[in-house]
Amino acid sequence: MGNFLELPTELIQHIVSFCDNQGDLHALSLLSKMLHEVSTPFLYRHVDLCVGRRVPRIDKFFFHILGDASRAKIVKSLHIGVSSSGVTRGIGYRLHQVPRSAYGSKLSDLARDLCPTGEYESWPLYWRAFLDREYGGFAALLVLALPCLHRLELSDHDAMTLQPVLTLMHELEDINTGEKAIPSQNRSTPFLSSIQELVYNVNSKKGSRCLCPDSRFNLLTFMKLPRLQRLEFAIPHSVSPRLIAADPAFYGANIATMTIRHSNSLLNCLDRFLCLTPHLQALTCEINFASNQRPGLPGVPSLNLDSLRRDLSLVKHSLQTLVLSAEMWDSTESFFRQGTLGPLDLTNFSKLHTLEAPFPFVTGDFAFQISEDLDLRLPPNLRHLSLRIDLSQAQYPLPLAWSPADLSYEASFQEEQCRIQARMHLSYMFRMTLLLLDNVRRLESISVWQPADPSLRWFDDQLKDLATTCKNKSILGKVLYPMLFRWKDPQYWDLAKEVTLFDPLYPERGSLEDLVRKERDGGIPLGLASQFHLHSFEEAHVRQQ
Repeated sequence: MGNFLELPTELIQHIVSFCDNQGDLHALSLLSKMLHEVSTPFLYRHVDLCVGRRVPRIDKFFFHILGDASRAKIVKSLHIGVSSSGVTRGIGYRLHQVPRSAYGSKLSDLARDLCPTGEYESWPLYWRAFLDREYGGFAALLVLALPCLHRLELSDHDAMTLQPVLTLMHELEDINTGEKAIPSQNRSTPFLSSIQELVYNVNSKKGSRCLCPDSRFNLLTFMKLPRLQRLEFAIPHSVSPRLIAADPAFYGANIATMTIRHSNSLLNCLDRFLCLTPHLQALTCEINFASNQRPGLPGVPSLNLDSLRRDLSLVKHSLQTLVLSAEMWDSTESFFRQGTLGPLDLTNFSKLHTLEAPFPFVTGDFAFQISEDLDLRLPPNLRHLSLRIDLSQAQYPLPLAWSPADLSYEASFQEEQCRIQARMHLSYMFRMTLLLLDNVRRLESISVWQPADPSLRWFDDQLKDLATTCKNKSILGKVLYPMLFRWKDPQYWDLAKEVTLFDPLYPERGSLEDLVRKERDGGIPLGLASQFHLHSFEEAHVRQQ
């Protein structure tokens, strides 16, 4: 076998580009001079300085970047804050003593711009936090020091750490709007104008929701970033809709894509966010409600599709892509003891061409009863339809870590009944998919999700029938398989196998398999409605072999 280092540099760069782990990239950069040169751009491209079990040396990274403008321009993505697992109540995060000589002239110039008085007492909180060697102070100035930062990820889970960053945002807001002048520069572009993507209080690595009870919600402040285009966030359960009231003229004017992750308060305040994003083109809503009560009992919010339609009407003149998922589950019960809940009317959404939603949202049938009568309320210009299994009995089953012999007779009977019902619902979904292909005009593609449990899926004959129907109608047909239980590892929560059954551009090719992660074609996010299954991994309910 040939030496890896003997491969062409371009090929090595291509291979290294698939490594997204900071630790692995750093180890790779230490192996040889050539690998150091190849891996350094990737090492600095996506930087994770979030506080977890330990406090990262953000001070070293900051001064390293400050002294090397070329490396500062490499950084495209930055993750700062405190992870929900790393929060320690009432404790700030301070770093080791840093010599003042390390500040450098560039830092002094920046200080004169934003703190013209030169008096320490009058300096903003983020400068004082920096001089006091606090993590938040370094984080705030690091955001300023990265000229090409494209994506900012914030984990704002405690009351202290990111307060300097919040103060910085208020300060720059006054400067960018002209309410406060800076003496020594006449800037042609606003501060932080390179940031186009913001992720707020979402664990993009693990996918699980934050269980931190007193997570803050300062999203509105960060929505004032001057050129923000993509926004992804989760709404804490304790947030009141009154706290989201704001003047639409000052928020989200450029936001075109918004993803709201695993939020049980989503339906209570969706209209507030849509008012702030008048030019929204793509919206993903991951409706999640986890409770120790059965869904449907008093005190548990219901899924009001009329209210959802009214909220969505606020952006009906601009919305082109809509993705909806629903997950209502009881964290104290197994999958076979989960509870159950007219179609979502989208006929007035003339710009909407891409829709992903659960079957009941499309058919209006929450009982999953096969019928030839369809009362469809789909957008008139719908071109791409994706159907989810949410709210069906096939949504929650998983490969249990215990055998049927470990269950009581009643529990074993309930599990078997649940799986039988799941099979019936899968048959319903297959029949409804064929009916939709016959009744939805001008459709260009259809995608259907399969259950997370590998033992539940459409049969090969059903897939052949779907492929034949798509071929006869010259429609792109796909099925999607979540890989969470197929590869039995929670790190694959947002990985899916995409099988193309028929592609009108390549009619003779046959089926084609591909792995997709984070998002698939059309910018549709992956890993939606996976909180119950991730919780099952945490509780060791999943069979690993």
